[in-house]
Amino acid sequence: MIVKLGGREFTAQNVFTGVVCIVAFLTAIANIGTSLYYLAVMPRLPEPLTGRIYPAGAAYNTAVYVNKSEFAWLNFLHYDMMSVVGISVVLFAIFVIMPKAQREGGL
Repeated sequence: MIVKLGGREFTAQNVFTGVVCIVAFLTAIANIGTSLYYLAVMPRLPEPLTGRIYPAGAAYNTAVYVNKSEFAWLNFLHYDMMSVVGISVVLFAIFVIMPKAQREGGL
């Protein structure tokens, strides 16, 4: 399948490659940014009055305490988005890299 957009041709493999790269890049940036932000801002001891009682790992394996919504965001990044990136990379290998290698006689 070839799509023409602005005088350029895009195949399904090119689009899929771009989407995988963009999702992986944004996930990595969000994960690093969140860890560094938590390291700079969050308390190192629990603060029950502010609701920051959930232990979370920040950058450099430093323990910080966050509230429930911040903990949910961290879990979303670590588990949900990393799973999406991992599955996307596996699908990328199956549908893009392996067929190309087979066409070129590599497999």
